[in-house]
Amino acid sequence: MQNRTPIAAAARPPLPEFTPVPRKYRHDGWTPERQKAFIAALADTGSVRRAAAMVNMAQTNCYTLRRAPGAESFRRAWEAALDFGVARLKDIAFERAIDGYLVPVFVAGKLMGALGKSCPA
Repeated sequence: MQNRTPIAAAARPPLPEFTPVPRKYRHDGWTPERQKAFIAALADTGSVRRAAAMVNMAQTNCYTLRRAPGAESFRRAWEAALDFGVARLKDIAFERAIDGYLVPVFVAGKLMGALGKSCPA
């Protein structure tokens, strides 16, 4: 089993450029910076729920923003980011299928180590 290290930001494929959806400013709302952070998180995770949580927004608000007038560019960026995220998840699943994964071993509530486990073929 190999150690996984995060991909350096410079080595990652560029995120799609998009025009943020025009919104009335709220400090806890969909600012342009939060929209860009959401798209980046979506590309990293492949999950709308996780990406929404990473930017402190509700998942339903993400879909509301996606349907808002003027969100065409945001929708295209969403689809491209989701493609990146899904490709990443496929890579991880393939690695686990080939290399297996670690299962933590607890004794009396303490982590004692991990066992390598391969996926059933």
